[in-house]
Amino acid sequence: MRFPKIFSLAKSGSKTIAVCDIGSGSVAVAIVEVPSDTESRTRILISERRALTQEDRAAAQAIDQLKTLAQETAAAVLDQHVKKSGTPPSEVIAVVHAPWVRSETTSIVQRFGQPMLITEKIISEAAKQAVREDTKLNAANIFERSVMRIAISGYPTAKPEGKTGERIEIAVLQSDIQPDILAGMTDALGAVFVGRTITFHSAFFALSIIIREFLPNISHYTLVDVTSLATSAAVVRQGAVLEHAESPIGWRAIVTALAKITGTAPAEALSRARMAADDSCTDAVCQSVAQSLATVEPQFVSAYGKMLNDLAKTKRIPGLLILLAPPDLGSWFANILSRIDFAQFAVSERPFTTQQLFSSVLARYIDSAPEAAEDAGVAIGAGFVHMRMRDGK
Repeated sequence: MRFPKIFSLAKSGSKTIAVCDIGSGSVAVAIVEVPSDTESRTRILISERRALTQEDRAAAQAIDQLKTLAQETAAAVLDQHVKKSGTPPSEVIAVVHAPWVRSETTSIVQRFGQPMLITEKIISEAAKQAVREDTKLNAANIFERSVMRIAISGYPTAKPEGKTGERIEIAVLQSDIQPDILAGMTDALGAVFVGRTITFHSAFFALSIIIREFLPNISHYTLVDVTSLATSAAVVRQGAVLEHAESPIGWRAIVTALAKITGTAPAEALSRARMAADDSCTDAVCQSVAQSLATVEPQFVSAYGKMLNDLAKTKRIPGLLILLAPPDLGSWFANILSRIDFAQFAVSERPFTTQQLFSSVLARYIDSAPEAAEDAGVAIGAGFVHMRMRDGK
């Protein structure tokens, strides 16, 4: 679709941006209006998420289907936006989840031997040194590098230039992306949002930024992102994403296992799990689903326990878990995480405290038009572009 020549103007000083949330088995596209006044809320004008069917498929096949899904979803959203004489988006921001992206954080401490005035050159040189060659990532596929934290003489600061210290510590997050998903999404979104710049970011980078800015009282936590095909986790300390781990098991494994146990199609199994989660089924059906879920829980406890143990190899992890998962299955995942033997790797000897990240958490900064369905991934993308606008990017 190409943009028509005549559009109504957006609110004075505001900016219209297309946001795309790329999961392992679904794609969401939204049009958001970001005000120049950072005290005002970013508004999600319209959004839609579409998902692949539940059958098993190879990664290459999934990428091809996601490309088609992204183009169809983007075209549908833009078409609705055009019909309302909406202002065309000036750019596209795409947030990509595991397993299509991998992230790691490296850091360096540079000691001066005497108090030094911290300059832009010192920061730039230290950041370059923090990026090491011995990485698990594919150097040719790295698409994102960001300084996550700077500390001067042990004290983190958002404005290091002009300060004086005897040492500087810099942590740099970098991520790689599967080339096929990058090329496919670039083609799909570019075919709809013609001529617009498309910028890709990893989910962990976007999540850490909005949590740091929108939930400033939370500085140490373990972040868990559950997609349909995989789960990824990271430890965030003082606002910086540090240790990373992954598990090749996602929420689709629940649906597949439930379908086998109940002898139903995957779609029916998912529907029953959703009804049980919001207690909208009959007593007999709810009890049956609960028993089936209890049967499949051990494989998740084992897989997630291994993932969290990998996170704790360097240092014990924070006991606060921030969970991003489908809202209708979030309570089940929260229960699974609470049952893991935390004592072996958590900072506290108390059970994990799990907080699910709903779009409503960001309601102070993000609001939605009636046409925009509630979607945590879209809300995260909208919150992220809100921060970019605030920072003048």
